[in-house]
Amino acid sequence: YTATYTRTNIEYTVKFVDWDGTILSTKTYHYGDAVVAPEAPTKEADENYTYEFAGWTPEVVATVAGNEK
Repeated sequence: YTATYTRTNIEYTVKFVDWDGTILSTKTYHYGDAVVAPEAPTKEADENYTYEFAGWTPEVVATVAGNEK
């Protein structure tokens, strides 16, 4: 008898979350897939400030290489 195996890709869920915790996008990727960020979110001005999107934290990687910490 010889052991045989079925190969299954590991799935990674990538979420993009706004400053207030609102989930903007959730997608499932596999190792090596290109990560696609959603359109830049907006934040309305308040009585003291206007807001301009400065980027994602942590910085978005080009491809999925494992779990983000």
